[in-house]
Amino acid sequence: MMDWINGDGPDTDIVLSSRVRLARNIKGIPFPHRLDAQGAAKVVDMVKEAIDRNPVLAKDFKLTVLKDIPRLEAMVYVENHLISPALVQRGETSAVFLRKDSRVSIMVNEEDHIRMQVLLPGLQLEECWDLANKIDDVLEETI
Repeated sequence: MMDWINGDGPDTDIVLSSRVRLARNIKGIPFPHRLDAQGAAKVVDMVKEAIDRNPVLAKDFKLTVLKDIPRLEAMVYVENHLISPALVQRGETSAVFLRKDSRVSIMVNEEDHIRMQVLLPGLQLEECWDLANKIDDVLEETI
């Protein structure tokens, strides 16, 4: 599950990992803490539709709705730095799209509508940014 920590990367003897996070909110939709279950589900559906429209993302990402998994499994995601504790606290209305290699996660309805993070082994800040920016551009085309 922690491919980002076990993988080879530049300067791993000095830098364990690199992470870039992007937060986005959707115009016209209340912030997640003000959403009811129906509104939160709409945000998840919007992100899912954007991911599904891109064949590469659709193939690489899996949707997990937090209310549908045991709390222990959610806490394993937190321990592996794939999701935040805040996302688990919003379990009834939150979700995560996790890339198969666990290097990219897109949290939905955390503090923001969309919170994406890219984790890579070693010192790879530019690579993290490039990947996060590309995925953000894909989401922005639809949302």
